[in-house]
Amino acid sequence: MLFLVVLALVYVGRMFGYGMDLWAASGEQGAADRVARGQLSFTWGLLGAALGAAGLAALLRARWTAGLQLFGAAVLFVFAVQLGHAYNRSHPAPPPPPKPGYTPCYSGSGRCD
Repeated sequence: MLFLVVLALVYVGRMFGYGMDLWAASGEQGAADRVARGQLSFTWGLLGAALGAAGLAALLRARWTAGLQLFGAAVLFVFAVQLGHAYNRSHPAPPPPPKPGYTPCYSGSGRCD
């Protein structure tokens, strides 16, 4: 139980730090991207640590501790998926390039179909 509380405090503290980094950058796009990638990688890393702790607790036959760690890992997984979704939505794929025979149509050019 104590490890789950420590895990939550570390996560909240680090996310607060990322928020302060973003605030200090005053909305600069490059800094926002770095912060978003940092949040995502930290969340996935902490998820791996939580799963490792759950595995260790299962080996030591501490059922409640393993269950709580798996619950914490599930919450971190949801957070990681949401962070990844938000990052992907803020960075859409570029539009496809025009076809090889494409000629732009300008008013009065006589090349419009």
